[in-house]
Amino acid sequence: MIVLGMHFGHDASVSLVRDGQVLAVLERERTIRIKHCIGLTHVEVQQVLAEADLTIDDVDFCAVTSTQRIEYVFPEPEQLSFKLQSRLATSHSDGEENEENYLKFLIENAPDHVYISRLSADIREALEQGKSLGSVEDFGPMEGLLGGESGLSSSGQTDYGAARATGETMYRPVDAVVLGRRIPGYLFAHHFAHAAYAHYSSPFSSSLIMTHDGSLPGAHGYLSGMVFHGDGMALRPIAGHWLSVANLYERVAVLLGLGYDTGAGKLMGLAPYGEPAFFDSRFVGNWHAGMSAPDYPRHPAMPSWLTEDWHPLNYRWVNHCLTTAQVKGYDLTHLGDPAMIMEEINRDIAASTQLLFEETMLAATDLALNEAKAVGLHSDGLCISGGAALNCPTNSRLYRNHRDLPIFVGPAVHDGGLSIGAALAVYHEIFGHSFTPQPPSLAANAFLGLTPRSNLGEAAKGFQSNVTFRNLEARTVAQKVAQMLVDDEIVGVFVGRSEIGPRALGHRSILANPLHKANWERVNVLKKREFWRPFAPAVLLSQSLTWFDGCQIPSEFMLFNAQNRSPATPATMHVDGSARIQTVDESDGLIFEILTRFFELTGVPLLMNTSFNGPGEPIIETAIEGLTFLIENPMLSAVVGDDGIATRVTG
Repeated sequence: MIVLGMHFGHDASVSLVRDGQVLAVLERERTIRIKHCIGLTHVEVQQVLAEADLTIDDVDFCAVTSTQRIEYVFPEPEQLSFKLQSRLATSHSDGEENEENYLKFLIENAPDHVYISRLSADIREALEQGKSLGSVEDFGPMEGLLGGESGLSSSGQTDYGAARATGETMYRPVDAVVLGRRIPGYLFAHHFAHAAYAHYSSPFSSSLIMTHDGSLPGAHGYLSGMVFHGDGMALRPIAGHWLSVANLYERVAVLLGLGYDTGAGKLMGLAPYGEPAFFDSRFVGNWHAGMSAPDYPRHPAMPSWLTEDWHPLNYRWVNHCLTTAQVKGYDLTHLGDPAMIMEEINRDIAASTQLLFEETMLAATDLALNEAKAVGLHSDGLCISGGAALNCPTNSRLYRNHRDLPIFVGPAVHDGGLSIGAALAVYHEIFGHSFTPQPPSLAANAFLGLTPRSNLGEAAKGFQSNVTFRNLEARTVAQKVAQMLVDDEIVGVFVGRSEIGPRALGHRSILANPLHKANWERVNVLKKREFWRPFAPAVLLSQSLTWFDGCQIPSEFMLFNAQNRSPATPATMHVDGSARIQTVDESDGLIFEILTRFFELTGVPLLMNTSFNGPGEPIIETAIEGLTFLIENPMLSAVVGDDGIATRVTG
């Protein structure tokens, strides 16, 4: 069975699954070069079919989903569109096909909204012409975790037995037209697709799954995240957890001047510079549970966009931080000034928010695990998905708190992985095909993007006046690159199929020597990033426990923080001694060979590894993009591919 998965929201993507195995994934931002882009066209479907050497006639079913509130847009309905069928008998949805047209509302009323910058011209034109199907996320009322909207409580009111009886409240059938062909399919709730990606990509036969992202908790608890249980091919919703701490995290990033698109990642990097001076355990939990968070008169420094009626938890938290800071004598002059981000007020709000995020996620997960166990739901492991799962310190604390329960966090836990989850759900959940867990690996879980249309040597022919290309066999390439890194050169890597997800994992990477602290600043200058932002190391799996601890090993996808055992690699050690590691073994190809050669030359089995892109840009997809970056950024010494090394012409 071949299933075509399509995610129409931000970080839009298309996936192909054959008999439960992911064949190919296309994240649209990589091909149209709009970061976090919203919407799909038939072109992306054609591209992913070509990658898998299939045609639309080979596809048996399709699966669709979107980001909460974002409608489904069809620039060419005769090539790509769908209609909802009658709702399932067990669904609580009201059957309306146009519940909300959020993007169209933003175009007309909030043209500066960040989502508008994520729209390509064809998607925007289709929106303005009404070629869309409204957001479909009303899949029925879900109780909060343990008792209505009470969220984090110990009331024990959730009926786990009834909730896990069926997953059918989480999807609806559709009739789709794809490349002119009618194909039956299913539309999935956003968080069900997140959970399906997590469970069906995991190494666990059974798992408890926690999803959470930046959506505000609206009329239904599952809009911000849910708890699920996976048992073989069956995936069952347990409850909406009603948390809104991921949205709070994003909003605090905006408050601090870190931006919206990349703000959460920057806040995670800023937090270790500060102290959690404003942390208050009364904020830990679920706002809807009636938490006793302190209420103060509105502080004069509160931004006008932050109001209690619109963001109640966010408002209370920021007001608490500002009021407490004033009482403690902090200077608030440079609050939210990105040029003064290292001022104590900014650092300490970041650290306090990070700790609040961690404590809330730990409390919710602990409660879900304990209650699931109490009612006899066995789990081989814990899966985490949604944008909140990109928070490495939280994932690591979960690991340290539950060392007897392994954790799986896949590389595409962001919305780009939703097309994978939806397609896998059709195969396993709807049609009941068995699920066989597999050990996580870069090849099976991450290296699923497009195969380059041309290799590095072919692309270099178009850059002959700027680039010299040396054709070398793979082993020689690894030896040469390792020596360049020893000589403190910075090298871009462009090999094989692109990685999926927001983290570079060795196929589209920039590498540097971790032994020299100056490389922290050098690479930040190269990438035009803030000087204080840290970098992550790729490390040989066989040596990882010698160099790091406090982290789940293996850690293939750069989603856990470890603590350095040695101070020998200051370019990849954060101020708190942590490092967001990626473990690499022999199955990972050229990046493993380069690490091995570097280890032989230096006795150090790790390298600085960061994504191959500039500020505000998606990770590079093609050799041409890599070579263009090379000639436009003199600090980059070379680009390495499977077939050789390209260097800049000098003199």
